[in-house]
Amino acid sequence: MLDEALTKCADNNNYTIYTSMCKAQRILMRSYYPVCSISGGSDSDIVLDLIHKVDEDGKVKYFWIDTGLEYSATKEHLDYLEQKLSVSNLISLSRPVCVSMVFLFCRNMFPNR
Repeated sequence: MLDEALTKCADNNNYTIYTSMCKAQRILMRSYYPVCSISGGSDSDIVLDLIHKVDEDGKVKYFWIDTGLEYSATKEHLDYLEQKLSVSNLISLSRPVCVSMVFLFCRNMFPNR
């Protein structure tokens, strides 16, 4: 899959993606337990797609932190991504809940409420 993607990028003179994929591949080769944080936004989707194509061994673990403030559309989109990319069991998306972090943030930002 990676060779096809790199060839396609080179054929289309898309050297920005080509260079990014090569960098990601070098980083993954040096990493024992790589993790990638995703937000569910468009930039995050691009990074997720790029890393997923480079991660042929399926060793990258993806995570998203549920602060409790996210829109339901974001959560639905993450469900869609998980289903789309989990077909070959390469993606594991863990979602720790950080309610106490949200509480502390709100308490510090709005002390008089």
